[in-house]
Amino acid sequence: MSFILVLNYAIIVIIIFANLPTILVSVSLLCLIGLPLWIMPTIKINCLLHGDTPDINNIFSVEIDAEMAVSKLKEIIKEKKQDTVYFDNIKFKLWNVSEMLAETDRVSEYFSHELNKENIHIIIEVPGYHLTFASCAKRKEPVPSDKIIFKEDSFEKESEIIGSTKGIRIQFINKSETYKLYSFIEFIEKVNESRELSSEKETKSPVGQNMIKNLIIFHLHASNEHLSWSDFHKRIIRQRKLTKDLENTMMNEEMKYLQQILDYLMEKIINYGLVQPFHRNYHEKLIPGISIEWLNNPPNALTLGPLVQTPSVPGGFYFLTTRHGVGKKGSPVFQLGRFDNISSKGCATVTKYSSLSIDNDGYLIDYAFCRISNNNRVPETDRNKMYGTEITVSSFKTSVDNDDLNRKVDVKKVGRSTFFTEGKLKYKWVDITSKAFNPPKNCYALRVTGNHGPFGAPGDSGAPVFDRDNRLLGILHGGLDDLSDAYVIPIHLIIEHARQRRHVQFQLL
Repeated sequence: MSFILVLNYAIIVIIIFANLPTILVSVSLLCLIGLPLWIMPTIKINCLLHGDTPDINNIFSVEIDAEMAVSKLKEIIKEKKQDTVYFDNIKFKLWNVSEMLAETDRVSEYFSHELNKENIHIIIEVPGYHLTFASCAKRKEPVPSDKIIFKEDSFEKESEIIGSTKGIRIQFINKSETYKLYSFIEFIEKVNESRELSSEKETKSPVGQNMIKNLIIFHLHASNEHLSWSDFHKRIIRQRKLTKDLENTMMNEEMKYLQQILDYLMEKIINYGLVQPFHRNYHEKLIPGISIEWLNNPPNALTLGPLVQTPSVPGGFYFLTTRHGVGKKGSPVFQLGRFDNISSKGCATVTKYSSLSIDNDGYLIDYAFCRISNNNRVPETDRNKMYGTEITVSSFKTSVDNDDLNRKVDVKKVGRSTFFTEGKLKYKWVDITSKAFNPPKNCYALRVTGNHGPFGAPGDSGAPVFDRDNRLLGILHGGLDDLSDAYVIPIHLIIEHARQRRHVQFQLL
């Protein structure tokens, strides 16, 4: 009697569940049709650690006989990833979508009615806490508006990195108290305090106790650095290397436990960067610093600048951006995001108050006042509060002196691509060649050099640039191809050009 071998493969489907410390897996079953009953079918499980990029380099596979216990499956997964993920023994949970798998059951018990289905999903839930710094990890520096999320079982705390007049801070809110913290270490301390307070009237679980212990160990081995992502990143790596160098001589279980924690933090914090920055998403309220788009072919992305109005048009609200990034008069401007309807009329329309030119003195002119289509999309208060910051631009810088002493002033900006950056600006006109014209033309503008990397990048055109006194200096026009310098069009030139050519006077909302 002969037997026929048939292989039945499931299609891999990966689903991301936000804020869950999980490993997502899909299953393909190798069905051996017609073989003796004592030969057990093999299940191949393709796993993805939640937070990792869903590409082939991050997916790992394990195989197990379908009749083996679920506890054996856990052991296989742990052994496969123990070098890169911190597992607390094998006390993580396996879920068949929403059904938790029991330790003593057979794997086949959970898939007996699904063996011929295309998609079978399993979630591996790792216990303990995790911290996420999505945009910070991607950029390897603190990014205003990025969320810092601490999650452990049912306890969760969310904070936000903000830009303020005194620099970048972590805004931590606990009940009615708001704290503006200077370092990641202070954040961990506040989380620790909050977690302990929330557990005072409860019986602390072993997992909760381990979490507190983990935080304390992490804090004791941390330096007192201020809020610098690069310092934080380097310190974690340095501490991890030191721990590994001492591994052969360490007999102390607490030190080994520290290494596991640091490895876990490296996996969860440093490599976690999958979330689209918030300022590039759809926003119901139009806030300076968020992304806007002109649906040209190809589309052009740029930055929504300051919000203004003019007595000449009562009830009309506008935002300022660059003319080279939008269309001609009457063209719609979109504030795009995954929920926006691109078939709509857009969030604003380019008005006649716009120009891309060079004035009689050779200064670059590049601006477009776009009338907002729906006034309800204008914030009710703090209308020129820069997105992701505590900074509200309150006035215009009314002049620029050509400073022969080459003195520099501190400036900041919020833009679509590089978001919140700081730099040095010289009040001295420099000769540039602008590619906004075809062919490119020579003209004068103000130059800014970033303090820590590029001050701007493609997509930041139109971004508001302001000084330490929260005065609007101008908007970003563009920069060099190597991103070493960026160039600003002073606001007083824009306001004066619109007044002379169009007899309109704009003022901040």
